[in-house]
Amino acid sequence: SALQYNSSWNIRHSITVILCVPLLVLTFANENSLIPSDKVINHDNLFKSDINFLQRKKIILPGERVLSFYSDALFSNKDDGNGFTEGRVFSYWVDEQKGFQSEIATFQEISDIKVEYADDTLSNTTVTIIRSDDTEFMLFISAIDGLDKAFVKDLKSRIKKPK
Repeated sequence: SALQYNSSWNIRHSITVILCVPLLVLTFANENSLIPSDKVINHDNLFKSDINFLQRKKIILPGERVLSFYSDALFSNKDDGNGFTEGRVFSYWVDEQKGFQSEIATFQEISDIKVEYADDTLSNTTVTIIRSDDTEFMLFISAIDGLDKAFVKDLKSRIKKPK
């Protein structure tokens, strides 16, 4: 009787499936780069369509490689992104009123950066890019696995300090 009782499908099994399947699908999509990663990635982890999108929007130049990239968007890298290439830093997002917005600065245009590290892995590190003309914009970088620190270290090493 115990075998028969434990072999039948009960309401608790249905509830477990209803709750777990979406989480499994979301985890699979995240791990296979079908949705934006929850951590910093590089060029090799971006889809060709994302690279083409960045080129069409003039965020990166043809042939330019994205060295570090993070998107805070939930479903598409086309909605939000922060990163840098060999020659420039970029941030883009979709504003509800203004549409697609972007900020780009070459390393030569940057006079300083300010970093506010996240308190935990659920928060984002903010990097403020300050241009020589005193205009600025912000990057939002995931703190998961400490990759925000590697992002900032690599970014700082590329900025040319005036002599």
